[in-house]
Amino acid sequence: MAMTPDIDQLLSQLADYPDDDKLLAIIALYYMEHPDGDKDLEYFERAYQVNPSIENTHNLAFWLHHEYGEPERGLLLQKQVMKRQPQSYLPYISYAQMLLAQNYNEDGVFTLRDAEHHEEVISTYQLALDKIDNIAPNYRQSHLNKRVFFYKNMACAYAMIDNFEQAFTYFERAQTLISELLTGDFSSIPAAILEEKYYEILLDKARLYILLGDDSKALTLLNEARYHGDCCNLTVASLYSRLGRYSLATQLTENEAVHESWDWVWYAVYESDRDKWRKIMSETLQNAQQCLVESQLEAEQYRIENKQQLLKEKLNFIDQQQAKISRLEMVLAADNHPKPQDDIKQEIRSMYFGCLLFGCERHRGLIDDSNLYYWH
Repeated sequence: MAMTPDIDQLLSQLADYPDDDKLLAIIALYYMEHPDGDKDLEYFERAYQVNPSIENTHNLAFWLHHEYGEPERGLLLQKQVMKRQPQSYLPYISYAQMLLAQNYNEDGVFTLRDAEHHEEVISTYQLALDKIDNIAPNYRQSHLNKRVFFYKNMACAYAMIDNFEQAFTYFERAQTLISELLTGDFSSIPAAILEEKYYEILLDKARLYILLGDDSKALTLLNEARYHGDCCNLTVASLYSRLGRYSLATQLTENEAVHESWDWVWYAVYESDRDKWRKIMSETLQNAQQCLVESQLEAEQYRIENKQQLLKEKLNFIDQQQAKISRLEMVLAADNHPKPQDDIKQEIRSMYFGCLLFGCERHRGLIDDSNLYYWH
């Protein structure tokens, strides 16, 4: 069990040795576990400024990118690390995750990058696999689950460039390893999480078969996923709908609060039960109209009270609500719901590895880039 360091003692030591970058890093990790403003970032930054080592540069880059929402500087620093050809796998995973994050804009909207981008992701994960093979056997054995993440993420990257053969290969490697971990006693991840990852891979393989137009194999996988303990009915129903199994999709979600935000499930309702679709659409329109009236009253009150910022925000919302009402009225009048046209690739998402910080005792990580020392 990790021991909590005495922060007063650490700060006292720092007063005597203000340029001890290892001490600064320990203090940063303390504040990561015991938040106090942005002191975690402050000490990661100070450690880097004192000694821009692989470890300090990587930790600062990771924390900026994944915790403080500064992807540009985080990626720039991580590229500096990569130029130094680190010996451990942590920098490679972090760099690959930063590249994968570029598949989504600030609003979380998926944008498919070019083949060169995803090929760099794949090669970076391959380098990480090579590095993890060189870790001490005990650590490697206790962290076999990391290979599940490697394989799954490489499969996703191959899918993005339409190399479906390799995508299936790595998805199947991940599933095989999960099965081995579930029957063994050497995984640092709980069985429930491994089962969840197995289920996610079932769905990703089904998505690949949908892309390939192999409905039969996609259905076989969805039928398995449907009865998995981690099954999300809305997600599976969405994939059934993509295959044109609208009644099956609607049946699977009959007890769910289905609405138009679930594009493919909602389209399945439209195709299989038009009366139900009209009823829910009419209710949605009435609720939107009521919401508009209430918002207009609130806006008038803000205007009277001269609350300009709140008024501006409410007026923006009113504009959005009016556009929504107009769209709903047009759809109902036409009695026609357009078929969704989104790219199924946006649903094939990589796994997030979690903490990748050097020196993090809580997550039993590597102590430094030597690839030799780690927390037990």
